[in-house]
Amino acid sequence: MHRETERNIINSENQYERFLARLAKILFHPAFSIIVSLILAVLWATNVINIFVACAISIACFIALVWFSRASFMHKLSLSRRLIYLLTAVVILALAGSLFGNWALMQYYKQKQPSQNTESTQQSAVEHSTPTKKLTDRPKFEFYGGGFEIKTIPKNQIETTLINKGKHTALNLMNRQIISDQQFLTVDIRDSSAGNEVPPNNTKTYHCNINAPQVMVPIYFIFAIKYNDEVSPSRTFSQIWCFKTTENWDVINNKNQPPHFSDTLIEERKNIISHFKQELKDYRQ
Repeated sequence: MHRETERNIINSENQYERFLARLAKILFHPAFSIIVSLILAVLWATNVINIFVACAISIACFIALVWFSRASFMHKLSLSRRLIYLLTAVVILALAGSLFGNWALMQYYKQKQPSQNTESTQQSAVEHSTPTKKLTDRPKFEFYGGGFEIKTIPKNQIETTLINKGKHTALNLMNRQIISDQQFLTVDIRDSSAGNEVPPNNTKTYHCNINAPQVMVPIYFIFAIKYNDEVSPSRTFSQIWCFKTTENWDVINNKNQPPHFSDTLIEERKNIISHFKQELKDYRQ
């Protein structure tokens, strides 16, 4: 029994030695070095630095472990002691490889960051040096003529005409009209849009049918628009007007003439914009 056990141990050691010899023959062969170099070159070229560092350190640690297992003093140890030494070497190499990999990545990103900042600064300088169109040339709308007109047929309809007084054509003109009482208890909101362009000195007319009570004093009328500049389509402009009238809605309808709308006071405008901040969020650029 003792001899058989000893024979099995010797066979295991021989098989272990043969395995290490074959593995070392593969790892230390020139072809293997070329293959590993090409793989690492591809990882570097594709700029996947994390994977590149992980693969390089893993391969280095594995080769170091094989070299360590075939050291001359390891041949004098029993198989169990070899395994203990190898496990210890695996732990040490894993810790050292992890620390070295983290340090290498940190140094790489530290060196790369200044160059990125320099590139962004240069790009910013180029953008600022590029001639741009004057902001004053943008489209800008004003109320045309009387601005408002109350229609009796159909009843409760407000007609509003805008004119583009800017130097550029306006695109994607969108409009939101809000009518409300002073306490913001009765609110009517209407949206509309213009698919056509509005060139300079051209007008755009809006019709808004209002469902309002007969008595509502004062009446707040909020008119908001947003649009793009034909020269810079990615840029959005917006304008908001706030008006009020102290005439009753039924009187306005029966007079068959435009009511007297006046600008709201500064504090009134602030309160209106604040109250309707959700409804006007897309019109506050």
